[in-house]
Amino acid sequence: MLDAPREIQVAIAVSAAAAAVERRRMQQEQARNEGVLRLEPADVFPTTVLDALKRRRLSFTPADVELLLDLGTSTMQPDDVFGRSFETLKFGVSAAASAIRDTPASAPVLGALERAGSALDRLQLVHTSDAGAVRRRIGQLIAANVPGGLLDLSILDGPDAWAQRAADVLRRHVERWDRVADLLGLLAAATTTRPTKSWRRRAAALAGDYDGYGRLLRDLIEPILDIELTPSSVPWPPSWLLAPGNEPLARGAAWALADVDGDWVVPLLGRLALRCAAASPHPQVTTALAYPVASGAVEALAAMDTDASRAELRILLVEIRRRDLVRRIAGTLGEPAEETETRDARLRRDKRREVQQKASPERKDRQRAASAHVRRDLAPRLREAGFDDSAGRTFWRHLDDRIETIHCKAHAGGLTLEIGIWLRFIPRTHDVPEHDGRPRPGEFHCDIRGNVHAWHEDLESSAEKAELWFARWRPLVAMLGWLLEGTASDDAFCWGAPGSPMRAVVTGYVAREIADLPLASAQLERAATYFRSQLERQRTERPEAVTPEYEAWVSRLEADAL
Repeated sequence: MLDAPREIQVAIAVSAAAAAVERRRMQQEQARNEGVLRLEPADVFPTTVLDALKRRRLSFTPADVELLLDLGTSTMQPDDVFGRSFETLKFGVSAAASAIRDTPASAPVLGALERAGSALDRLQLVHTSDAGAVRRRIGQLIAANVPGGLLDLSILDGPDAWAQRAADVLRRHVERWDRVADLLGLLAAATTTRPTKSWRRRAAALAGDYDGYGRLLRDLIEPILDIELTPSSVPWPPSWLLAPGNEPLARGAAWALADVDGDWVVPLLGRLALRCAAASPHPQVTTALAYPVASGAVEALAAMDTDASRAELRILLVEIRRRDLVRRIAGTLGEPAEETETRDARLRRDKRREVQQKASPERKDRQRAASAHVRRDLAPRLREAGFDDSAGRTFWRHLDDRIETIHCKAHAGGLTLEIGIWLRFIPRTHDVPEHDGRPRPGEFHCDIRGNVHAWHEDLESSAEKAELWFARWRPLVAMLGWLLEGTASDDAFCWGAPGSPMRAVVTGYVAREIADLPLASAQLERAATYFRSQLERQRTERPEAVTPEYEAWVSRLEADAL
């Protein structure tokens, strides 16, 4: 398939998207009729095809994009444990971005994006969900590609005190400058730690196109300095300065100020960094008010590289208490490493002391309540499902080729079921804990891990979601496909990214278990070569750290590769 002409791959992608939707429709009907969802290896094949094609630059027509987006929204479910009902939509959004990059956005593409965004809005998803990220990406594409002179403000994330004031600013300036939509799309693309070179070029071009460019950015940023925190629409944190969808916009505005001349620019960026790096007034929240925006302000000051901006960074070096930002500022200023490490150690001690002082008895009460809920509501269901070994809020199910584990972690937002699979056929550098001769791997020992978020009053449903997660990985063929292509997410993650030595160990032994010997040999040989070089270097630099267990493990990799 991957060797076929690109136009054939486009047809394959659309067909795979339709097949994935049809599979999900059949599964949903089965779940309604029988009360259970059974997953077969064939169910994941269409999405495996989409995963293989999503990194390719395919030339989708507007009709292709419209069909992909409409297919993607047809079977979405807000409580999908795997996020699989959003996979087709995510592929369609990527196809829309590719089509828009090659040619101006057509009315069918923008219309399909708007329909997809409305469908996601009707699900009333929380801002931190995977689908929430897709919704924000749709908003970015629409905002950056509306026809000239028009302005789409749906990208502004409503539930904070800044969104309405920002909308008023943008409406005011669009009357005088017809490229406000271009600027809005550029600001919304500020989703990385640092701007790319192409982002910088586009920002510089816009800065030279409008005399009121600096005034527009100033009008956007200054309200952030005095707005009050608003209640959040998610369980945690309880309030925020900027809703998650608005943080990229504000960070982009900070980046863009690096292209503006004016005595007010540097002080404004310094005040923005201080406000957004400040700690939340809520006693149990340890994150900054708006860390991405504080980071963007520091990045803009570093990019300006003037005497004034460096002087402002030296002030921030003293006033900011966020260790990561402080280290970044110190590196920009060329501070000696010894001074940076001394300051970092002091900030770490202060942080630990502050956390201890803020410690609340609520946490102990929450842990006791969680234990009671698990014993009463979850443990009986898990024992019926075969999890016959347990300790506290951790449960194990022993199968022939694996051990499945569930740990119930309590936090302010409810419970999280930390779930994992430990494969018996993979050799280890260290033994896992045992009880009565039965291994008890912790969640952090597991080869594939994931999370299921739960509420106390619905633990039985959470157990069903965990059971579906385990069923997904029961066929080793499905596991192997994900190991080769899958990336980390809340749904599933593994030690190392695809292509890394640790991922190659797991991939190699899974391939060997299903008799794919060429793949197993290639993966294990890559891993063995890397870990042998690490071992020899350690033998030279720190011989006391080389253990017989590690040496035996590397030798086992080499032997199994052969």
